[in-house]
Amino acid sequence: MQNRYQDDWPERSIFYNCRMFTEGFIHGSTYGEIEPCLHVGILDFNQLEDRGYHHKIMLMDERSGELYSSKFQFHVIELSKIETTKGNHYMEKARDEMIKMSRDECER
Repeated sequence: MQNRYQDDWPERSIFYNCRMFTEGFIHGSTYGEIEPCLHVGILDFNQLEDRGYHHKIMLMDERSGELYSSKFQFHVIELSKIETTKGNHYMEKARDEMIKMSRDECER
């Protein structure tokens, strides 16, 4: 969870995900046995230009859009964009809980 803007957020999240991905590898295992690694960033600022508040970022071929691997994922939730959920009771409740958690140091 990040409540202040960080211009290096993408690099920071990549660093954390890479570290977690490689720490999960046990000597003698095959690479196919590596567990998926998902990084969830809950941000109180806008990182991406898209109006959506939830972004799922994966390794894909830029030209074809073909998935390279689903084992390395980033989920970015931008709290400041959650007003797009107005009218959806379930999403409003989830938004309210996320905002509450982001403001309460004990909850974080």
